[in-house]
Amino acid sequence: TNNIFNFSPSACHWLRQRIINNLPKSEDSKQVFSPRILLSRRKAMRRRVINEDELIKVLAPFGFVSYTLEEMSVEQQIRLFSQAKIVISPNGAGLANIIFSQDLTLIEMMTEPFDPMYFYLSKLLGFKYHLFNCASTSKQTNFSDVVVDTNKLQDVIERILNINLITKFSYV
Repeated sequence: TNNIFNFSPSACHWLRQRIINNLPKSEDSKQVFSPRILLSRRKAMRRRVINEDELIKVLAPFGFVSYTLEEMSVEQQIRLFSQAKIVISPNGAGLANIIFSQDLTLIEMMTEPFDPMYFYLSKLLGFKYHLFNCASTSKQTNFSDVVVDTNKLQDVIERILNINLITKFSYV
């Protein structure tokens, strides 16, 4: 069973504010990030997006910028997620950073079987969550790289950006 519901949303919000308010004033504090984020896993050992270059080209006109968390300091990651409005990402530990976000829409790209961890965290924090099913590149689906149907994802992004009636959860 998933014990994420044992956490208090108010405790998560308190932790978020406490950490953000205590970030040091540095050059990183002046850095501005796009509120539309594509998390890259190109440096990861698994769950990479095989057609990431194509994905970046499709998302760029919508204002999405690709970020690789391995290239960022912890402070930069916190600031990135605190400014985020929409995050698109393959399933991975970097999504734990959504705790630093407010009023977020998360589109998690994943293969079957689905891991509901970030759905639960999104629900706990009151975020909008969309599960985007991707094709797996191997039989070990929970560790495999993925191929994103960029046309289908483009349709989803257009729907999210143009329609204000976004549900708290949708399967796309």
